[in-house]
This record gives sequence, C-alpha cells and structure tokens, in this order.
Amino acid sequence: MEGLYNYEVLANFSDPGVTLLVSLLDFNAVAQNNNSALLTWETASQENSRAFVIQRSSDTSGWANIGSVAAAGNSSSTLDYRFTDRSPSVGYDNYRLLLTDVDGSSQYSPVRRVWIGPAQNWLVFPNPAKDHVTIEGASALTGTVTLYDGGGRAMQVQVVSGSAASFSLEALPSGVYYIVVVQADGTRYQQQILHTKE
Repeated sequence: MEGLYNYEVLANFSDPGVTLLVSLLDFNAVAQNNNSALLTWETASQENSRAFVIQRSSDTSGWANIGSVAAAGNSSSTLDYRFTDRSPSVGYDNYRLLLTDVDGSSQYSPVRRVWIGPAQNWLVFPNPAKDHVTIEGASALTGTVTLYDGGGRAMQVQVVSGSAASFSLEALPSGVYYIVVVQADGTRYQQQILHTKE
C-alpha cells in the first residue's frame, strides 16, 4: 500500500557524461494475499528520464523484465509510482528498477526482496483484534514490526529480536490496520487486521 513505509532510500542515478539524475525515495516491495507483489516508489526529482523497467529474479543472478512504468522526463516535484506483479514465483522474489533515459542510458535501483506463499516465520493474532494484537514467530525474528493505520500513518514501531511482539490497541479507534514486518535480511511481510471495540 502506498505510504505504508517510513523506510527511505536516497539514490542518485548518474552516468558520467550523460544527463541522468533521479532522486529516488521509498522504493518498497511487499507481498499481497500470498499471490502478488506490490512495488511502490517515489522520486523527489527527475532529469531526462524515460521509463522505469521493473525486473524480477529468484536468485539475483538472472533478471527478467516484467513490466514498465513511464517516467516524468523532467520534474522537480515529488512523484509517486506503483506496479503490481500479479504472477510472481512462489518463494523469494527479488525486484529492482531499471531507469532508462531518453538517450538510452540506464541505471539500477537497490534490490527489494519479498516472500510469496504462506507465511513461514510468523503469525498475527487475534484477527479481528479488540484490545491487542500479537506477532509471533516460529523462530526468532530480527528486524522491525510497525503498526500502520488505514491512512498509512505509523502508529507504533517495535524493534524485534525474539519470538514475539505485541501492540496495544486500546487507545486506537476501530478500523483497518496493517502490520508490516521488515526482517534483517530485507524481507517484508504485510498483514491486514481489523480492530474492533465490540
């Protein structure tokens, strides 16, 4: 979901002798419903850009183009982009952006990794949740767990180095929330929960 991540990556895409400069913010990839992957990214500025080519790999040794999104060309405004991979491979999928400019030059973004399939390492319960929600791993988790509201605002964040984390929901209004787990290896999981006072 757009805006759900406060993780930021700043990257200048440049090639000596070529006007190719993009300030890239918030490039993320997250699994959705165990059968698709949503990629979102944001640029603060662009010069001479043509397109973002989305690439996928299971092992980062061979990359396949799976789609593209037109770039702005020249812009000094913040712009948001998104792309959904509706046919990812089961298991780990790695994603990156290949930025091309109008002269044919190109440069890569950082790589993002997601797991497609049943969550192997953690459970979120209860769901619906009344006064608290717990994230529990079959083995120790190392990373961060963030609770977001439906508008993408981070409500609570915990650094996890153990088998469980818990968030209190008592002070929060009823509604849809999201648990986002970012593990130390960069793998991201997202789980929607329904918070109700009933």
